[in-house]
Amino acid sequence: MLDLERLANQIAENMDRLIETEGLSEERPGRKEDIESGPIPSGSGVYPSQLIDIAADAVRNNSSFNCYPGEPGAPCHDLAIFFSLQGPFAKNHGRRIIGHLSFEEALQKIVQHMSGYCHGKTKAALFFADTWDADAFEKWRWNLLQIRKQCHFIMVMWAAGRVSRIL
Repeated sequence: MLDLERLANQIAENMDRLIETEGLSEERPGRKEDIESGPIPSGSGVYPSQLIDIAADAVRNNSSFNCYPGEPGAPCHDLAIFFSLQGPFAKNHGRRIIGHLSFEEALQKIVQHMSGYCHGKTKAALFFADTWDADAFEKWRWNLLQIRKQCHFIMVMWAAGRVSRIL
């Protein structure tokens, strides 16, 4: 069985590496404590279009997976990875975050994918988020618990290079 926690940690490492190569390490030479406490340089972050490559590099052996946000119309795969980036590393255009899913939008996509069009086909799912929305979680809690009964599903929070499992 796929180790989703290990996969989540690998995705976090890939995201950290991408962010560092886009300017953080030059402006703040290798100091994670500055990343946690200081302002984020405007050029640093992750575009929605980069998420599938970040996930693909982490998945490696399991090359077929569904990714949200991603390209619509893909067939159902054994693995699905859902991202919600709304924090300071979500690369945006102006003030509106373009293309990234909100926490609630991602939860809705999880339920639609796992209980709808890919029900019984996707065996493992990872939800990777950088912000928490308690109201949205409560709204979708029952559905998420049903999904956990049917497949291997975890939710993790990512902050400053750390991953914490929340479900």
